[in-house]
Amino acid sequence: MRSLSPPSNLPTSLPVRILTHNIRYATTSPFPNELPWADRKGGFMSELLYNTRYCPTSLICLQEVLHSQLLDILEGLNVPEGHAPLPDGQWSYVGVGRDDGKTAGEYSPIIYRSDVWRLDSWFTMWLSPTPWKAGSKGWDAASVRIMTAAKLSHRLAGTTVFATNTHLDDQGSVSRRESANLIARTVREILAKDNVDFAFLAGDLNSEITGEAYSVLNEKGSGLVDLQRLIDWKGYGDEMTFTGYAASIRCVSRLLTWW
Repeated sequence: MRSLSPPSNLPTSLPVRILTHNIRYATTSPFPNELPWADRKGGFMSELLYNTRYCPTSLICLQEVLHSQLLDILEGLNVPEGHAPLPDGQWSYVGVGRDDGKTAGEYSPIIYRSDVWRLDSWFTMWLSPTPWKAGSKGWDAASVRIMTAAKLSHRLAGTTVFATNTHLDDQGSVSRRESANLIARTVREILAKDNVDFAFLAGDLNSEITGEAYSVLNEKGSGLVDLQRLIDWKGYGDEMTFTGYAASIRCVSRLLTWW
């Protein structure tokens, strides 16, 4: 393929829209009042299409995604109902199932348009003392937990982004704290060796803003800052992002950037 030179009239900054969602895995044993994925996916796809249609640089970071759900989402993005399909399956993803490093268990995928972004590298890391051992569980975690990371370059502007996406444990406080330390340390080491224009962490932290995981990621010297602190917050949307059924678990879905 012939390489393209960046146009001379490109803007000095590149607008990027980042979406982060815990979509709730497609359980076969739903809570009372919980709708199955088959009933939820239509509304969810409408939201993704609405928020990405006029922003091709959008990056979508999701949590609790089973392989079947991932296939549904990619099909919905590439062949939107009532609209012409995108050529060549332009929406693509990186990520693996957390249970076996292939397709079993929940993904924390990063979804992007391959005609807009070039994938330079990516990896999935397990949040445990053995981060490169697929399926490994860390500390007091109730479930296997992962972080997915990708370095992407804008095909025309050349802007580079290091995107990371995670889902911390809902029960193990030690696991949340140590996972946050592992994520921050790993990404700092990568950014020290490989210059990028922008880096961010999206995910479900399962932590209040007063919790240890959130505090570790936002403490002085971590290199991270909650993006909500950098904007003029007008109250659009909800401060808390948890949707409950019959359970008492509380989650905070956040977007942080290396500063």
